[in-house]
Amino acid sequence: ENGNAPGFNIRECSGDMKFVLMSLLTLIIAVIVAFYGLTARRGSPAFVPIPPEQREAFGLDLSLPTLSGETLRLSELRGQVVLLNVWATWCYPCRAEMPAMAALYRRYESSNKGFTIIAVANDPQGREVVEPFAEDHKLPFPIVLDVQNTLGIQLDLPGIPTSYLLDQQGRIVLREVGQRDWNHPGMHRLLDALLAESAER
Repeated sequence: ENGNAPGFNIRECSGDMKFVLMSLLTLIIAVIVAFYGLTARRGSPAFVPIPPEQREAFGLDLSLPTLSGETLRLSELRGQVVLLNVWATWCYPCRAEMPAMAALYRRYESSNKGFTIIAVANDPQGREVVEPFAEDHKLPFPIVLDVQNTLGIQLDLPGIPTSYLLDQQGRIVLREVGQRDWNHPGMHRLLDALLAESAER
């Protein structure tokens, strides 16, 4: 015996073992690259609006119950700029972007500039889980309950969170899938420009 502790040498592995190890290494690299890409996208401040002449109507008149039991209709918000956010309490990216959304809402609520956020919660448990979450996180914007995921089905959403920014005429300015920094200065500039537009145009 040479007294050396046994070591691991990939060159001494069988062909099958080498294949497994290389596959695992490839998978780990792929996961790291994917995570980096998602993180970079979440942090991206680029909000590219659709020009006014190319905007299309949202097309659905949302009519869902709020946490207080009233019915909120999207058509009643015509004349306001609306950020419509589809989310769920179990969705980590949804939860992660909520503080920025809350900060954005408070920024414009204080000046009453005609901007609002409507958060559409599609948790099957409804108020039972959504209301405690909203209270715990002190969410200031209106929340409606979509326990049947009606809106998600009608819009054929690829996943959540998905958000639509609508101008004063109810036309789509942005459609964003995934977590975003909604309180970024780039969003402030876009909202200020939208609020300056005439709802009659």
